[in-house]
Amino acid sequence: MGKLLIREYIPSDNQAALRLEKRCPQGKELQISFHRQSFHKRSEMYGDYAILVGLYEEKLVSIVAGAMKQILIEGKEIRAGYFYDLRVDPDYRSLRMKIAKKMCMHITKKISSKADLVYCMIAARNLRALHLIKRYYDAKAIIPFKFLVHPVYKKRRGGSIEVVDFGEAHERYLRHNPDRNFYCSPDLKNLSGYVRSYRLDSSSGEAGCSLWSSKEILGERIESVPNKYKTIGRISKVISPLVKTPHIPEKDESLDSWYLFDFYASTPASARELFLKINNVALQHRKTYIYLPIQETEDFFPVLKKSCWKFAPVVDYFVLANGKELPQNKAKMYIDIRDL
Repeated sequence: MGKLLIREYIPSDNQAALRLEKRCPQGKELQISFHRQSFHKRSEMYGDYAILVGLYEEKLVSIVAGAMKQILIEGKEIRAGYFYDLRVDPDYRSLRMKIAKKMCMHITKKISSKADLVYCMIAARNLRALHLIKRYYDAKAIIPFKFLVHPVYKKRRGGSIEVVDFGEAHERYLRHNPDRNFYCSPDLKNLSGYVRSYRLDSSSGEAGCSLWSSKEILGERIESVPNKYKTIGRISKVISPLVKTPHIPEKDESLDSWYLFDFYASTPASARELFLKINNVALQHRKTYIYLPIQETEDFFPVLKKSCWKFAPVVDYFVLANGKELPQNKAKMYIDIRDL
């Protein structure tokens, strides 16, 4: 291959980076592309970050980002580097893995010199990326988690819930979840997309969470829909006058969804009650989906999975990490909403 020039991103790269983003949809059967106001806005939430671009014959063909932050691993505060937003132009498919490898090597080198641990998040179905990271990055810790996807289409049983400020919601989360690996104290001033926080206190127990929207940072747009969902969509349109059914998005449709984070519950019953009430709030605000990143080891995972629409996907993810300070592979972790 010719020489790939890798250098730091500058503001004038923004339009080329956005064009590259549109050419790199995520997923295999159900494909989603991200639409951003600027490529670097996501990284600005971290404060301490770097973005690298790869130029092949003067054309921007690849990009990757990395951020630095303080996190907890096994109760010890360490310096961590997180890398994300790896994109390679599909026109360079024959060179794609070589380019991706070079971009990963450069960003990890840049952030690992200042870090005790470097990590990334990858969807389990992204086999090429998993192979790349496992083989060339030599991940020592691999921690699985799930991504629950719940379509918002009908009101569920339950009344109102209390709105609380973010600080109170986060403090209560920490009371229920002390010593989480990868914990990073969030800075609300830099958390673009934060919506609001809720608390439930009922006979079933206590629960709470905060809501985040990616619409202004990583807006989701449908690029392709699997045949099985097209079929479900056609059936839904026929029976919708009689039965409420989830909306099945179509090609070129933009999604407007909420992510749930800092989700805590004292009992599985209170977790389910909160989840259904958040569904009702999302319905009032005409949201398409609510998403919840969660580990299968959580006590309330089974009841929340059961509360989702039975045809909704449950997406498997992995956190892959390497460094001097490593968590156990089955450790419970804090999922930083910015990382998603």
